[in-house]
Amino acid sequence: MSKPGALSLPFTRRKVLVVGTFRSGTNVTQTCLEQYFHTRVVFNEWFWKHGVPPTEIKRPIPRKVPILVMSKDPVELNRSLYRFWQARRPELDVGRNISEFIRRRFIVYDNTGGDSRPRYYFLHPTEYWNQFYFSWLNWKAVSDQRVFLRCEDLMRDPEECLSAFSARFGLQRRGAAPVSLPEGRVGPPVAPETDTDESGLSGEDIDWIRRQVDPEVANALGYAAGEQPGH
Repeated sequence: MSKPGALSLPFTRRKVLVVGTFRSGTNVTQTCLEQYFHTRVVFNEWFWKHGVPPTEIKRPIPRKVPILVMSKDPVELNRSLYRFWQARRPELDVGRNISEFIRRRFIVYDNTGGDSRPRYYFLHPTEYWNQFYFSWLNWKAVSDQRVFLRCEDLMRDPEECLSAFSARFGLQRRGAAPVSLPEGRVGPPVAPETDTDESGLSGEDIDWIRRQVDPEVANALGYAAGEQPGH
């Protein structure tokens, strides 16, 4: 998580903007923040949470709104995206297996309410990861109200991660219980893995993904080249 800064505005039930790529933990983060803190998490008030930030926002994000940018290790993201795209984007050709999927062009769009919104094209899923986080890392206007949090860190210690975030922005706590992850799944449903699942990545696949990752972005987010998250 980013180092604490000076921005701290005391509000009751503060609005918090949570963004991230697909499968980066935005829904579980919303659940934890709203359950353990006096917050109202928003995803799409200024623009779509899964989309690369627009060049110019006609209605800027107020400075009193904390921004939490969720990320996931790109290898794990590719694995998760494959199964999610199979379930949630059946109109797209995701390839015969995950080895094809990770190397194919990746189309991103919000299908809420039907397939009517713009589509965005990336060379492959890892390039979506590169572009999304490069934009957030280099958006200087929101740098003092923006915090990056790895999904892996949230899963390992939600109390430490969200307590640090709340302390930075003066969020009010709900009760004294430590933050814990929800017992059940939150977010859109995805079918469980099966014995015939084609979502297994080979060593060659993992090496290929790592080579596509922008090292500057990875280092800024705490994902050292060649390392698994948390190591």
